[in-house]
Amino acid sequence: MFETCWSKSSASNIILYNDPASIKSVAVAKDIKEIKEIKDARMYDCSSRVKRPNIKQIVILQNSNGFYAGIKILNIEDDTRGSEYDELTYEYVIQKNGTSDFTTIPL
Repeated sequence: MFETCWSKSSASNIILYNDPASIKSVAVAKDIKEIKEIKDARMYDCSSRVKRPNIKQIVILQNSNGFYAGIKILNIEDDTRGSEYDELTYEYVIQKNGTSDFTTIPL
């Protein structure tokens, strides 16, 4: 399971927390543009409870069972910054084989 916890930040980024019980760590993969480029999810900095990814950035979550998920932030709507409603749009991939390598997942 990958429960997520988010809060508002700006029109171009959002705050992601590792607070849910099912989440062990969160990281931002600043050096890649697509989830399938993640060769080793373990190499990204997950030392902080909070991450602030921008639109088009990839975040990596590790759950309490050791599985990884990659999430690409596609769009942020914020009703305090001119949008009609709050909405986070993203695409995600869960690495089901238990490894930290996303390069072999057909997308």
